[in-house]
Amino acid sequence: APGADVPGAENFGEGALLLLMRLSGHLDQGQFPPSETLPYPIPDEHGTGNQGKYGTVLMLSREAMSDVDTRRLPILDSLRFTSGDTFTALERYWHDDLVVFGTLRATQASVTPLFTTIKAGQTQR
Repeated sequence: APGADVPGAENFGEGALLLLMRLSGHLDQGQFPPSETLPYPIPDEHGTGNQGKYGTVLMLSREAMSDVDTRRLPILDSLRFTSGDTFTALERYWHDDLVVFGTLRATQASVTPLFTTIKAGQTQR
């Protein structure tokens, strides 16, 4: 984020990992690197335990959204990550572009049992 590298700044240490991609079927090359006017939507709302309420922000340009029903966004259902997590949308804002604040959630909870080796004649409580 602009100014985040200045010690003592209010937003010191904040930033974002930006993944910019061109959608299949769109010929526009876009602009890389992005201009200084690209917004950095880093929310400062906090959830339980003063942890960040949002961990992920998805931004889609109005050009990318031209053929999409805004009430149901199938792209959100199709986002999958190698860790098995899925994107869960929490809040949406649509003006010119679409901004969706959300979090990554594990698709399945798993429990790994503890194993103990018991030899003949031993007991375990």
